Amino acid sequence: MHRTLPCWTLVIVLMSLWLMSHGKAAEAGEPQELIRRTLTDVLAVLSDDTLKAPEQRQERLKRIAQVVSPSFDFKEMARRSLGQNWHRLTPAQQEEFVQLFSPMLLQSLVKRIAYRATTSAEGYGSVPNAIQYQRETIDPDGDASVQTAMTYAQEQTTEDVEYLLLRRDGTWKVYDVVVEGASMVTNYRTQFAQILRQESYADLIKRLKSSQQ
Repeated sequence: MHRTLPCWTLVIVLMSLWLMSHGKAAEAGEPQELIRRTLTDVLAVLSDDTLKAPEQRQERLKRIAQVVSPSFDFKEMARRSLGQNWHRLTPAQQEEFVQLFSPMLLQSLVKRIAYRATTSAEGYGSVPNAIQYQRETIDPDGDASVQTAMTYAQEQTTEDVEYLLLRRDGTWKVYDVVVEGASMVTNYRTQFAQILRQESYADLIKRLKSSQQ
């Protein structure tokens, strides 16, 4: 005589089949591994005792920049930061903008990823001492998101930081960092749009050049 499986048994069977078919999806993908490697290396620099003295601050920032740079697509960040204005530039102007804006982006990224906005007596700010990797999403069209929560050494609070990535030529790169809902790219796009409305592209270039002096 045919017997019907108890409800709880059926649930277990279905869950087991689902886990078998989605086991790989539960593992960390390439985007999360990229962020994990990058932030692990950043924390290694921050925990290096030889770089903690105030006089080593510039060397410390330089080391962090070397770690962060390979994981980010500065051209894509520059393009998105200009928005529709990007398409009004010639290829030569676009290249010039990327070259001038990239150092500013890198500096902002280093300070944003490595230090909280508050500052300490040493001038470093609150340093992250733990990172939780909460969720990763990968879209078929080549976009990805890695959501993290950062805990800081001087504060018993966490800060939500989301990394947005694109896959280009088989390689994942970050094109935006969203901290507590605030997008770095959107922030720059708002600033640049205001400058371009009130002034000119030449004036924007002058501002970027003066920021590097």
